[in-house]
Amino acid sequence: QSADRMATILRGLPPGPFTRNQGLRLDLLRRYPPQDGFNLDELGHPWWLPREKSDAELRSDPTDLDMGNPLVSRQPQPLAEYRRKGVRYVVINSLARNQYFTLARRGLRFPSFVRFYQELDRTERLRTFDPAAWGGKGPVIWVYDLTRPAPPGQTPLPELVSSLSVQADED
Repeated sequence: QSADRMATILRGLPPGPFTRNQGLRLDLLRRYPPQDGFNLDELGHPWWLPREKSDAELRSDPTDLDMGNPLVSRQPQPLAEYRRKGVRYVVINSLARNQYFTLARRGLRFPSFVRFYQELDRTERLRTFDPAAWGGKGPVIWVYDLTRPAPPGQTPLPELVSSLSVQADED
């Protein structure tokens, strides 16, 4: 299903560094679907932009087309829209989330990302994976269930999260 969604987007895009080989990749995914594959969509972060742009704007600007894969959405929808589309789980990480809650207030220029992360705090956080808890490195990972509201004891994440600053959820 995700390959079909990406193919629909690809048909409307001009050839470029991120699109040139995507048709073949998507054809192969549809012809030979992996047995352990997942139906997922990726939300990318527009690292090169000073302000938020819609996916339509990004996919129509030659510079933006060269900066990131245009098959990846870079504007989060309201959680109600994801639910309507049948999305149940969302996986996020502290490196991606933190960039919208910095002291420089990047989030003011990317309001849909701030809204997205704040809305997630009102859904059930199923798991927290902090690599520092087992001596590893990297961002903290959270898994949310969009179909369930946050339970009474779940506190919203702090604006900036560093490894070991949140307690891992119970198994």
